[in-house]
Amino acid sequence: MTGATMKKLVGIMCLVLGFAANANAASIVGTLNFTGDVTVTATQINWQDRGGVTNAIVMETSTGYFTGVDSEDLSVGYASAIDLTAPQQVQDNFLHTFKENPDVPSEYDDLTFDLMDIVEPSAPACIPGFNYLPNQSCSLGVFTLTQGDNDDSSIRLSIIGDFDDPSLGAFDIPAVGIYTAQRTESVREIIDIFVTGPQTFTTSYSASITAVPEPTTLLTFGVGTALMAAHRRRRAKKNNNA
Repeated sequence: MTGATMKKLVGIMCLVLGFAANANAASIVGTLNFTGDVTVTATQINWQDRGGVTNAIVMETSTGYFTGVDSEDLSVGYASAIDLTAPQQVQDNFLHTFKENPDVPSEYDDLTFDLMDIVEPSAPACIPGFNYLPNQSCSLGVFTLTQGDNDDSSIRLSIIGDFDDPSLGAFDIPAVGIYTAQRTESVREIIDIFVTGPQTFTTSYSASITAVPEPTTLLTFGVGTALMAAHRRRRAKKNNNA
């Protein structure tokens, strides 16, 4: 590769970076973390009220764009109950009215998360009365249950959706989310609650929703990688000819 060609590649790289910077100026990248309490039945997931807030979520330390919604004391937002009987759990403004402490007027006020679907578990269906081994998983509706080392277990719910923030001009930013709960009951005991018990389950959970980088970010990464590879080949050829 000649020096002139290398200069051209550098120029193209700078141009791409310029476009990427403009495109990403309004993007949402990072992970939103929050906690709360939820009641689950066979037909609905309903977030519990907290501090006078209906279906409250409590902000936790987050990353990237979401850093400003970190929670101190009781900084809360809202969630919407999920109807588990629907073929698809699509809900606009599933998460909304985000707050930070101290509150900054207009900051995050327009931020929303649209729930597009709950990801179907890949584990086999749970079997009532079966004693699961440590690390063994099964699916109970939309939930994945995993047996712990003792008489404990974890519950997992995976979702996909989009972030919007009109104040940034950012719309339909794809994101993936995970809800997890740690329980002192075994998988068998949790199954019994839904199959033979009261069919109501209340638990605390932690959740994270990560915004996926936009195509411009991936394009910049790809061009940068190719440029570095070309530069290495040029140096190797120069060394071989020396």
